[in-house]
Amino acid sequence: MAEESSAENRVRIAMISSNVRLAERVRKIADRRAIPIEIRIGTLEAAIPVGRQLEAEGIEAIICRGGTSDILKRAVSVPVVSIPLLSTFDLLEDISEAAKFGSHIGVSVYNEPLTGVDIIEKLLHVKIKQVIYTDSENLFDGIQRAKKEGIDVYIGGNFASEICRALGLPCVYFGISEERVVNAINEAISIACVRREEKEKTKRVEAILNSVSEGMIAIDGHGRISLFNQVAEELLGVKGGLGRHVDEVVPEMGLCEILRTGKPRLQKLQKIGEVQILANLVPVHLDRKVIGATASFSDVSKVMRAEQKVRRSFTKGFVTQYTLEDVICQSPVMKRVLTKTRQFSLSDSTILITGESGTGKELIAHSIHSLSPREKGPFVAINCSALPENLLESELFGYEDGAFTGARKGGKPGLFELAHQGSVFLDEIGSVSATVQSRLLRVLQQKEVMRIGGDRIIPVDVRVIAATNVDLLQMVKQGQMRMDLYFRLNILRIHLPPLRERKEDIPLLVGEFLAQQSERYAKPLPHLPEKLMQRFLAHSWPGNIRELINHIEKFVLMADTPDRYGEVLDKLFEECLTLERILFGQEEPETAPLKGRLGNPLYKKKAIAKMMGVSRTTLWRREQKEMQHET
Repeated sequence: MAEESSAENRVRIAMISSNVRLAERVRKIADRRAIPIEIRIGTLEAAIPVGRQLEAEGIEAIICRGGTSDILKRAVSVPVVSIPLLSTFDLLEDISEAAKFGSHIGVSVYNEPLTGVDIIEKLLHVKIKQVIYTDSENLFDGIQRAKKEGIDVYIGGNFASEICRALGLPCVYFGISEERVVNAINEAISIACVRREEKEKTKRVEAILNSVSEGMIAIDGHGRISLFNQVAEELLGVKGGLGRHVDEVVPEMGLCEILRTGKPRLQKLQKIGEVQILANLVPVHLDRKVIGATASFSDVSKVMRAEQKVRRSFTKGFVTQYTLEDVICQSPVMKRVLTKTRQFSLSDSTILITGESGTGKELIAHSIHSLSPREKGPFVAINCSALPENLLESELFGYEDGAFTGARKGGKPGLFELAHQGSVFLDEIGSVSATVQSRLLRVLQQKEVMRIGGDRIIPVDVRVIAATNVDLLQMVKQGQMRMDLYFRLNILRIHLPPLRERKEDIPLLVGEFLAQQSERYAKPLPHLPEKLMQRFLAHSWPGNIRELINHIEKFVLMADTPDRYGEVLDKLFEECLTLERILFGQEEPETAPLKGRLGNPLYKKKAIAKMMGVSRTTLWRREQKEMQHET
């Protein structure tokens, strides 16, 4: 009983009756059972405005009888529960009451005649005239005809009693058992509860469908739209699609074709109106029969923005560290380099930066990206000579899950993917293998990559900046570099002069690096006297700016007081000259063959690289180049 009471309190029901006596009886039954119910008077067409008013007030189910029930069902959307129509034997008590007025009795019967009337007539010795009606006009005409045919009394509802009163005809109200009333109330409560649960489920589903980022459309087997979520309405600019044929609303979508073929179409790129969408069209099968189809689709521009957001989440930290403001110079040759850098930055073509090791190629690459339209995109840099061939390939192009032993679970995007809509800086490009060259050419030509172990093409939008300290054209002649790759890399070219060709910049550079290293080691140092600066101007700096920075760092660490500046510099430059004499003999450092320097057993490669301000890898590559050249 507690569960039943709980269910009853959850819903609101009402009754529309044409019979005041019936309404009062229903009220008493409902009160005895503590069932809240609204009672309104109305019959046939007159019940329509009453039913609509009840619906507007939140009533969830309506109870009524016979013809009123049928008429109301077509006028309101809430469930209408009909108290079962009278059977012949249900009339026994009413006919017995009516027989007091005469033996010729008329009775209202909705839509279809009662069966077994002849048996009642014989049992009670009466004659029964059935007045079959479907609306109030039928009923009025039927009662009038029955009176003309000589009936003595009439059995009917409230509306029939009014007609009989106007015609001067006695009328007996229909009776109804308590059982029928209770059954009707319970049915109304049950239907209302189920309907409320279904509405709640529908609302939850609608909320889910409207919360997704994709437009959703579903059609039945006849092409009628059964689902059209809010995103679809907004994306396609269509309102009120439910119930309409899909070809009336969005014929371009092609859902009816899916109904005919039963074959899905995935990742379909199409234009609907002014909107470019990416759609998945899928048939709905039941017992191997196509009973409908669904479409899920997204605005291509939103897909691209989402993709870029995902890529940015992977590329966090891939930003430039330098701009042209960090370039210290006053020499005409470097000013021309900066002018060319600004001009080339506006282009989206590949740029090749050449120059000896330590001349600042990476700084220029950072500056190009900072000045370009891609400045808000990622800047990804990699030194191609710092990694073995297979590792470099996986870093650049990525790999799929299980592509090789030790591959990260789930795979890994390559640097070209991570640099989407940004720039990739490939330092020491001359060291890449033939395999990597081939894959790199595909990126430059077709703007797409395929991960190692993968089978799908991934489009990438990147600007490539390459740098080298070797003669790439000479590598092409020797068969060490593909000619087509060379021309793809060498579209725009920036050459950085060595420090010995821009000596006007040395005082500025020395002053800046002294300030940086002094701050780094908390050792404030005054400016160098002119005679000491001449020592810096006289040196050839084979390691270029990198060697100069290293030299100044040692000077700052060793120079305790100003009176020792000259002594420390003498010692440092003497070390340089000693190394040069050992390595190069009487030749100048910049012209001495590298092979001769490396062949001297007095010095290890690490010491030579440190003196030159280059990495051991770069030193090894120079040695290989000279050996190949001699061969």
